[in-house]
Amino acid sequence: MKNFSKYIWVLFIFLFPLSTFSQIGINTENVGSNLVLHVDGSKDNPLTGAATNAQMLNDVVIDEYGNVGVGTNAPGTKLHIVTGGSTIAPNSQLTIQTGDEGVDKVLYSSADGTGIWAAYAPRMQFGTFSPSGANIAINTTNYQNTQSYISLPPGEWLVFYSLYINNYTGTLPAFDNRRIYILSSLSESLSSTSVSGDITGSWTIQGSSVFLGSQNQLRGCFKINNQTGSDKAYYLIVGKINAGLNIVLNNVGQAEKSSFYAFGIKDA
Repeated sequence: MKNFSKYIWVLFIFLFPLSTFSQIGINTENVGSNLVLHVDGSKDNPLTGAATNAQMLNDVVIDEYGNVGVGTNAPGTKLHIVTGGSTIAPNSQLTIQTGDEGVDKVLYSSADGTGIWAAYAPRMQFGTFSPSGANIAINTTNYQNTQSYISLPPGEWLVFYSLYINNYTGTLPAFDNRRIYILSSLSESLSSTSVSGDITGSWTIQGSSVFLGSQNQLRGCFKINNQTGSDKAYYLIVGKINAGLNIVLNNVGQAEKSSFYAFGIKDA
């Protein structure tokens, strides 16, 4: 029993320093007070005082919060890597080889945070066209709702549309007077013709030149920022032509030969 007690005391004497002094330095005795482990890869850090940025580039540390620093002794996240590169001369030093990496692939996250390499596929939404479109009088000073809309989740989007125009009623003017200018934009309600406040940038209204009596495409592009917490519908509005002609453009915004889609450019 005495021998057993003696072994316990000897073991305690050896382990006591490890339990009271938990900092470990490898190739260095100059370990910061906030660090649990400090590895000086090239053994070039000073015996006292702070290491330079160049000296830290070959170091690996773990701080008291479990943050890992590579090339830095002050990691700000769970993994903080400093390579010494700059905007002018970047120094890429991150390699993740999983077997599915490849040229121009990007790192995607699954629902549980698992990363996989895959070809880039931007978020994309498609609009819904009204079956018959809208009839737009070209002597109006107001917008008219085409009833065609696109539903966008929160975030920033680039919205593109192209509306086919070929059908009209009324008497065409002389050939030289058949070109008209049509404005278009996006509203936030089927019953509204007010321009949406979610359109960002200086181009909240688009304009297209249309030649009456021939096939035309009314095109435009808007940047939308949906800052709500849910999907939001945006409706195409067209008009403000005021050409002084008694002509109606029929079926503007119908599905045939028209397109309406958006690419996500920034998550909310």
